[in-house]
Parts: sequence; structure tokens; C-alpha cells
Amino acid sequence: GFSDNRMQFIAIGAPLPFMGLSGIGKPGLAFSALFEGDGDFIYRSIDPSNGSIYTKKMDAEKNMVLALSYGEKVFDEDVDIEGYDAAITQYMGLSVKYLKSRLLDTYSASSFLFDAGYLITETKIGLSLGASISNMGGKLKYVSKEESLPTILRLGASYFRPTIMDQTLLFSLEGDIYTNEKLKALKF
Repeated sequence: GFSDNRMQFIAIGAPLPFMGLSGIGKPGLAFSALFEGDGDFIYRSIDPSNGSIYTKKMDAEKNMVLALSYGEKVFDEDVDIEGYDAAITQYMGLSVKYLKSRLLDTYSASSFLFDAGYLITETKIGLSLGASISNMGGKLKYVSKEESLPTILRLGASYFRPTIMDQTLLFSLEGDIYTNEKLKALKF
């Protein structure tokens, strides 16, 4: 049941000691691990010949996701946009993930997945725009049927404005598009 759910997560990241591919700054590298379990499942069967009950306790579902991520600043300059001197900074990142899933201690499946993201900021007016795609390329096959994982395209925007006494105000908007399921969501 829900009360038996378990989740553990650990991550570590650091800047690398060399310049990134863009030559602007030092990139970052991170590793993360997620372990998740959906509780126990108790299987009971009755032997029709003698009426005895056989009971077996199994993990309902266990998942493990390992990720290696790389990100760096790819652009950082002032740009003249029709007379306005915009301070534009751009970032890009990539992740490779390994997913292993096991159902009822019997059926297992695994897959490699990829994520990518892009962020552009204009620091003078406090505007940020971002886009990412998650879970590209992965499918799970437990027995005979192969299922695609939910590929999610996310688009977001935020506006950050300082107010009084070192306080800030942040407005944000996010749109999620689940490409395989043809679902869309909008968040404020």
C-alpha cells in the first residue's frame, strides 16, 4: 500500500577543473541515484486438493534510476536588441539515465534514457526562458509487451523582480507536454 512506499535519493555534483566545450567557463558534472519501492504485495493461493493456503510476500515494485549529468554556460554577452543593451546568458545540459525496474520479484526490465535542457536569462530585467525534454528513447519490456516511458517536453518562463528590503518577487509559468500520452498541463 501507500504507507509502505519508500524512496531514497542521493546526488553529488561539482564543477570540473577545465574549461567547457564552449570555452566560457567550467562545466558541471553530477551523479544521482534514486531508489524507490512501492511496498509489499501478499500473494495467496488455495490448493484445491487439500484446501491449504500458500502465502508469499513480494515487493510490489522496485525501481532504480542512475543518472550522469553535464551542464555548462554556452553564451554570456551583452547583446544590442533594437537599442536595448541586453545581458544574455545561456546554459545547456544533458543527462544519461539508466532505469531498472522489477515487478513482484519476478518481472524485470531496464532501459537507457536521455534528458536535455536549455536556459536563457536576461539578468537586467529578470527574465528567464527554459526548455527541456525528459525520458527520450527509453522503453521497458517486462514480459512480451514493450512500453514507452513518458517523454515530457517542458517549457517555462519566469520573471524575477527585486522589491523592498532585499526581498524579491518571482512569477513563473510552466507548460508540460507528455508526448506519448498526448497530455498537456499548465502550471503557475
